[in-house]
Amino acid sequence: MFSLFIHAWTNSLILFFICDLQGNFTDFALFRLLKAGFLIRMHSLPYMYLAGVVNSFDLNRKGISMGRRALIVGNWKMNGLIEITRGLAGDILAGLTNREKKRMMCEVVICPPFTGLYNLSEFLAGSALKLGGQNMSEYTAGAHTGEISGIMLRNVGCWYVLLGHSERRADNFEDNDQVGRKTAAALRDGLVPIVCLGETLEEREQSRTLEVIEAQLSAVLSEFSASKGKSHQLVLAYEPVWAIGTGKNATPEQVQEVHAFIRKLLADALGAEFADKIRILYGGSVKPDNAEKLFRLDDVDGGLIGGASLNASDFLAIIDAYPNNL
Repeated sequence: MFSLFIHAWTNSLILFFICDLQGNFTDFALFRLLKAGFLIRMHSLPYMYLAGVVNSFDLNRKGISMGRRALIVGNWKMNGLIEITRGLAGDILAGLTNREKKRMMCEVVICPPFTGLYNLSEFLAGSALKLGGQNMSEYTAGAHTGEISGIMLRNVGCWYVLLGHSERRADNFEDNDQVGRKTAAALRDGLVPIVCLGETLEEREQSRTLEVIEAQLSAVLSEFSASKGKSHQLVLAYEPVWAIGTGKNATPEQVQEVHAFIRKLLADALGAEFADKIRILYGGSVKPDNAEKLFRLDDVDGGLIGGASLNASDFLAIIDAYPNNL
């Protein structure tokens, strides 16, 4: 047995947690309090770091292997006024409350419009449902009208941020280099970037899928490959553009081919150990009826859910679809 000492310098607390050498918390109730954020102020750097450490423990007492813990992210895009987003978040949170094992297996994040973030941050404080932003600037502050910085997202309770979504690449002309700079900025500002990769239908039909994915990922890796200490905090999401909101689905074979290719690129750039820690999500018309088949693929670690995340029942059904035996 040994003691893990955490010094929470933002509120001058020193917490003592007793763990065994396999990383099992001897007091599961304490673990749940920690995850809920009751022991350390939710948005302090020590808490966010500690939560990441806790997520890596192998909770054998609950029969759950944490490895690359699944991540299910709801991208609400430009949908929902404040009262609507709060109601939807409340329905999802109520469903998670009744799914203790799924909460341990799957980290769940919602990315509402910016206007709903502050209200939801207060509403969800200390809960199992985390917040993410849909975009951020590469700059910390300054004369950048209409932009929002990573520090601002952190300030309203965000843990994650979506970057490089195909809709922003198309509508706002974001290129690979800009997405790479935003990724570095997110890590700098204490957010976990979820970087979207994906090819258009034309690129798929021209057999250029892997070429496009490599170019998109290389621009991201070039920004922080020198500081591998934070690389495991990166999350990638493969979203074939032709399957987003179209009802068309990539086959499981197509999905696994691209995810395995991404994992190989990560291993070549960062080493196999780091590549194995990075979560790769799939997004592209993920629905309750196809989610389990996708989640069972070797290199799929969860999903980035669009339209289905706007319906609490569908979103919870997708969470339920994550297999218990992975």
